[in-house]
Amino acid sequence: MRLSRFFTPAVFLCLCAAALPARAGQPAGISVNDPAAYAPEFVTTVPRLSLDTSIGSLHFPSGLGGDHFNDFNLGLGVEWPLTPTYSLMTGVYRNSYDRASFYSALAVTPLAWRLEPGAWRWLMRPGFMVGLASGYGRDENPVAPLFGAGLLQIRDVRTGIGINLIGEPRIDGQAGFIGLQLVTPLAP
Repeated sequence: MRLSRFFTPAVFLCLCAAALPARAGQPAGISVNDPAAYAPEFVTTVPRLSLDTSIGSLHFPSGLGGDHFNDFNLGLGVEWPLTPTYSLMTGVYRNSYDRASFYSALAVTPLAWRLEPGAWRWLMRPGFMVGLASGYGRDENPVAPLFGAGLLQIRDVRTGIGINLIGEPRIDGQAGFIGLQLVTPLAP
């Protein structure tokens, strides 16, 4: 199933909505003239144990496989925080080749930006993840079962609800992608 026509606008609208003030005329929580508002900070709070629900992915064509990817990648996983910077992620999902994939990864997110537009309180944590994933052959992933990917975690500070954006660029003729996971905390 091809989700790219829905996936891209949905992510864009969610990010735009998060940047809007809660009420008309109310200033956003970040001042454009305050450089400290955009400075990264080292994370001091440990994230929560969470359920990660894989939803889909958007592929960048490569010529290899072209547009024959499954963009509807349902799955379930658990994100277990070890420290404010390191988390273990494990789970299963239906991969882009329409096969079951089991994964285990170490997520590293050393920085955090706190965004407070209007009534929203978001924490953005850029980083990367490395791990193992089944369901891919050497022609699809030359270093299978190893993988590495960029990671952007976005969480509501109060509830812990948020998303994970996972991305890989096009490399050596392989298609790149951006994947979406919905994150729901399991523990306070």
